[in-house]
Amino acid sequence: MLFVRSLWLKYRLNKMGNPANNVNVDHTLAEYLTIIWFCLTLYLLNILRKFANRNQFNWHTYITVFIAYFASFGIILLIPIDVGLTIVGRSENVEIGERTTYEKYSTKIENMYNSLYWPGLTLQSLFDFAS
Repeated sequence: MLFVRSLWLKYRLNKMGNPANNVNVDHTLAEYLTIIWFCLTLYLLNILRKFANRNQFNWHTYITVFIAYFASFGIILLIPIDVGLTIVGRSENVEIGERTTYEKYSTKIENMYNSLYWPGLTLQSLFDFAS
């Protein structure tokens, strides 16, 4: 939410005619991702501790389930970043030859989606193959 709020602030300042150069998207993106990934990790570790039966699962099952859940929930948590950058990018007044905020960070967002999508797809394929 911090990331979306700061992008919304930038959007509103641009609408009012004020330059919103004081919002550092790199710094805000790093803060958002650090907080979200840390909270997601704690949440998933708590879920595994509470609901996984230690007598029925091997140790590698915990790792596999953690990676699968992290990839699945991580994709959902990337949506606010993508939407926020899209809103700001579409509202910017860009000179010819300049790149919008979304264009600047689209490769980072795409790499984040790919780094979460492919492990989830691979683990799903391995589970289907094993059963």
